[in-house]
Amino acid sequence: MHEYFLLKPYPVFEVVKGEPLVDTTCSECGRTVKLGETRLRVKFVDDPPFPDAISALDGPEWAASERFMKVLEEQNAASQYEPLVDEENGAETFYQVIVKETVRASRSFVSGGRPCNSCGQGAQLKGGPVIIDQIDSETKIGRLLENPYLIIIRDDLLQRIREAALDVDAEAALLEGRARK
Repeated sequence: MHEYFLLKPYPVFEVVKGEPLVDTTCSECGRTVKLGETRLRVKFVDDPPFPDAISALDGPEWAASERFMKVLEEQNAASQYEPLVDEENGAETFYQVIVKETVRASRSFVSGGRPCNSCGQGAQLKGGPVIIDQIDSETKIGRLLENPYLIIIRDDLLQRIREAALDVDAEAALLEGRARK
C-alpha cells in the first residue's frame, strides 16, 4: 500500500496576467469552481536560485523546473505543462503544472462549512497534517478537491524526485483510517 505526501512548492511569484484554467458552475450546488489561471505571465518576488517546485504567492498555480517537469512526464503524473513567462525578461525557465487527478479530503479533515459532494467547494479544513480519503491506487499526483492549493503526491513519485536530487519539499499526508508511522 502506498503512502502519500503533501507537496510544498516555494511561493515565489505573483501572477501578472493569465487565462482562467477552469471557471464552471457545479451542477449539484451551483457554486462557481475556479482553479486558477494558465498561460501565466509572472513577476518573481525573490531572486534565483529557486527550488524545483515554486508557487504563486496568492493562488493555486504552481510550477516545476525543467528537471522536475521531466520527472513528472516520465512518471505520467500530470496532464499539461505551460511555460511560465517572466514579465520582466520574457524567460521561460519554469513550467506550470496542471494536475489532472483530484483527491478527496477525509471527512475527519473537514472541520465545517457546507462542502459539496460533487465539487468540494464550501469545505473548511482543519489545520495539522492533511488527511485524505481512500485514493485510487493509480494516482501519483492529485490536487485536493476541497482546496486546489494542496497537491498530494504518492511515495514512489517522491522517491523518484529524491533520486533525481531535486530541491522539492514534501510532508507526510495521512490516509483515513491509517496510523502515522
